[in-house]
Amino acid sequence: MENPRAVSPPIPHISTSSSGASTNNSNNAPATSILPNAPFPQPAPRPPSLPSTPTTADLASGINPHSSYENFTELVHKRILTFQYLKRAHEGRIHWFNTVCLSKEDFVALDKDDRKRRTGGFFILGASLAPILDNTNPNDYVRALMVMLQEFEYHTNENPRQKMKMFFRKSKINKDEDASFQESGEYTYLFVPNIPFELDYFQTFYTLCDILVEIYHKFLIDTANLWSGSFVESVTKVDGRFKKIISSVTKDIDQLARNAIKEELRSIDSMIMMSSGNNSSNNKKDKEKEKDMNVSINSDSWDGFVAGPAAEYILRRPENHLTIGTAVRHIEHARALARPFGSRATAITLDVTNEEALDNQISKYDLVISLIPYTLHPLVIKSALKFKKNVVTTSYVSDAIKAFDKAAKEAGVTIMNEIGLDPGIDHLYAIKTINEVHQKGGKILSFISYCGGLPAPENSNNPLGYKFSWSSRGVLLALRNSAKYYENGKIVEIDGPDLMDSAKPYHIYPGFAFVAYANRDSTSFKERYNIPEAKTVLRGTLRYQGFPSFIKVLVDIGFLDDTQQDYLQPDAQDISWNQVLARLLSSSSIQENDLRAEIRSKRFGNVEHDDLEIILNGFKWLGLFSSDLVDRRGTLLDTLCATLEEKMKYGEGERDMVILQHKFGIELKDGTQETQTSTLLAYGNPAIYSAMATTVGIPCGIAAQLVLDGVISKKGVLAPYSPEINDPIIKELEKEGIKVLEEKW
Repeated sequence: MENPRAVSPPIPHISTSSSGASTNNSNNAPATSILPNAPFPQPAPRPPSLPSTPTTADLASGINPHSSYENFTELVHKRILTFQYLKRAHEGRIHWFNTVCLSKEDFVALDKDDRKRRTGGFFILGASLAPILDNTNPNDYVRALMVMLQEFEYHTNENPRQKMKMFFRKSKINKDEDASFQESGEYTYLFVPNIPFELDYFQTFYTLCDILVEIYHKFLIDTANLWSGSFVESVTKVDGRFKKIISSVTKDIDQLARNAIKEELRSIDSMIMMSSGNNSSNNKKDKEKEKDMNVSINSDSWDGFVAGPAAEYILRRPENHLTIGTAVRHIEHARALARPFGSRATAITLDVTNEEALDNQISKYDLVISLIPYTLHPLVIKSALKFKKNVVTTSYVSDAIKAFDKAAKEAGVTIMNEIGLDPGIDHLYAIKTINEVHQKGGKILSFISYCGGLPAPENSNNPLGYKFSWSSRGVLLALRNSAKYYENGKIVEIDGPDLMDSAKPYHIYPGFAFVAYANRDSTSFKERYNIPEAKTVLRGTLRYQGFPSFIKVLVDIGFLDDTQQDYLQPDAQDISWNQVLARLLSSSSIQENDLRAEIRSKRFGNVEHDDLEIILNGFKWLGLFSSDLVDRRGTLLDTLCATLEEKMKYGEGERDMVILQHKFGIELKDGTQETQTSTLLAYGNPAIYSAMATTVGIPCGIAAQLVLDGVISKKGVLAPYSPEINDPIIKELEKEGIKVLEEKW
């Protein structure tokens, strides 16, 4: 399975605790009134009865000029909810992303000059909007808004420093002098007063939100018969300008929340999640009442990153509670993961090799998500079966796990596996297409699937075009595995040392330069995917071009040797990288030119001259020709890994990418042939979750919730190879924005 970097899912739905507008006066107030503590004239807000809660997507979406008036009405309601939500967020009365509750202090911490400048702009906007509300003709109302917004954009964008000075200058007025607003006379609708006092950002923003609620309310008054032509175009432009103004606020809040989450989840390591909840084994009385769900997670040093998206997904349900178990050395990381969720998440220390301690914890929960190394899953499953608790893992079903199938069925327990990205999402969409073809009387002639977790192209700025988000040792060891697959009806086998030689260019999109190579044994998927008719069955890995040849040279020189070396032991004498390289090459010289010549003469990697020069320059970039002292780790492999992990890690603000493609060769019922592809391309958000963490953690969380809900009710050792399991997961995945593009030709 590909592995996650620092935590990042598609933005979750924003929840709101109230749909009514916050107001300081009654609904019987005049259309325009001065409210207590309001800094400028404000209309009396009218709380709407609205159907849904807002999301950041509600603000991002726009009015479609060709949409129906009903669709427009729905969008107006969403806008109103968004304004009300933003107001509550500034008041510290709401959880952004269902996770982080921001306070006024968080907003105060924003750039003071920027906040001051924005306050003046919001004041002018609110003061200018209020009089326009008195306009009773819908066409005139929209035209006035358009002109005013154009004037506002001009005023705040052109030479902003000079123009904004006038908002904040302290007027020298006598105490008897009238301090009421003075219009500048520059604009038709924009009201630009001299302000003799410093504005309060929060009160200004609260009042603006209430005015915007009223502005959008008025869009629905006597406009149904005007919903065509120029009126629609004008409303579209007005909405777009409001959206642009308010989006600056949502971006700030998003960043505050992301920074908070990122800080909490920066170094999450090993964990175990456990949950209790309603399931099919509960008696009728239990089903009829709401019951708290408690979840427990156990994970190794890199799978802890997956725990973030999985935990967030599970805790969207208010009845769910989470316990995160981890080794003592990682308890602070577990606490960091639990902290944003308050009392609904708890971190504990847990040693899964301690049978008594493990039993004591698992007995308390309905479900366990095990993200520890696959060799330890049997310990968790054995304990779970004692207490008839369900288990979810993202790992392949090993022989050791498969051995629990009979006991799990007898105990009425679900042990769900292989539900991450690879394995996981790959199975879901392979089975989906294969079943669709078979149901129509067709055949699968070939199935080729490649998946890669990579840095985004703009961040692939090193000789390997790869970055390590977890232990590089696991990545490099996987490159020594042999491979086996079907091609044109014959079994092809590739020995580990030759794997990189077998890599070939693979086209998905013109903008990517991928190479692909086979991944372990693909032959069993003929049976797993129920495609005995297939002549070609191949599953493999994607990397950027240049990766295989670079790795091949490292292998041939001996850098991936994992046997212990005396000269690399921690207590050995200091040794430099050029000395290590000279030793491997049996060279008497440690000079860079001599070492380069030695590598060229021995034709390591069997690569072309130009490619070899690129690789040698990569060696220099890594410091292998340098006199820098190595971090001795006992073996060549581990010593190299220490350098790779330091030089080839993700930097601040860098994002990763996940690419998965299935390619099906299909024969239809009538004998005609076609090709179909299913492609997933996802980018991480460096401020929250990586693409890898999202595409592994979210499917895992979904599967856990479906088991708790009894939607996945089958007992025994399971994996996503059947529609009854897969279809509900696909449905929920697509709600999260994780979708594949299906094309055929």
